[in-house]
Amino acid sequence: MQGNPYSKLVQALRDDRRMSLPAAFREGKVISANPLRMEVAGNIQEKEDLIESRGLPILEVGDLCLLVPLNDEQQYWIVCVRR
Repeated sequence: MQGNPYSKLVQALRDDRRMSLPAAFREGKVISANPLRMEVAGNIQEKEDLIESRGLPILEVGDLCLLVPLNDEQQYWIVCVRR
């Protein structure tokens, strides 16, 4: 069914649906510690859009963080840090 236009359409719809699902987690990279700024999925997030979990170490430039997207990826909850 390689040349079947219907199977190509079904595959395109499946691929589109996968792309529109919200991400469960994101990875962010600290680009500035004070004020906190992070690069997430090609966008820069400012301190007011980043919610830090209690007990996190002080973030340093270059740290990678596991994030949970909130409010249609307008805010991110920082879950943990990897140095």
